[in-house]
Amino acid sequence: MSDRSDRDRIRLDDLTDNQLDALYDQRDSARRMLDPADLRLVDEMLSTVDEYRTRAEQAERDAARFHAAWHSARLRAQREASHSRVCRISRNGWRRRAKQDEAAIVRVRALATQWAVLRNHGSAATELRAALDGPHTT
Repeated sequence: MSDRSDRDRIRLDDLTDNQLDALYDQRDSARRMLDPADLRLVDEMLSTVDEYRTRAEQAERDAARFHAAWHSARLRAQREASHSRVCRISRNGWRRRAKQDEAAIVRVRALATQWAVLRNHGSAATELRAALDGPHTT
C-alpha cells in the first residue's frame, strides 16, 4: 500500500493526460522489473479486473433497463387504474340514466292510462311534458 493519504490522491476526473502518461510509464518500469511469471500473474489480475468492470457496466445497464421497465409498468398501472375509475363512473352514470328513463316510461304509461280514462285530449301535450319532467306536484 502507498503511504500517501487520500487527500494527496488525484481524483480520476482531475487526472491530466501528462499524469496518466506518467502512470503508464511507472507501470511499464514496474513490469520490466518483474520476472515473466509475476508479469503473467499481473496480466491475469488485470484481465480479471477488466472482466469485473465489464460485468459491473452490464449490471448498470441492466439496472437502468429494469428501472425504465418498472417506471413504464407503474405508469401503465396508473393509467389502467384511472381508466377503471372512469369506466366505473361512466357505468354508474349509465345505470342512473337507465333508472331515470325507466321512471319516465312508467310516468308516460300512467299518463296514457289517465288519458284513456279521461278522454280529455285538450291538454295532452302539457300533461305529457309534465309526466316526462317528473312526478306531478298538485
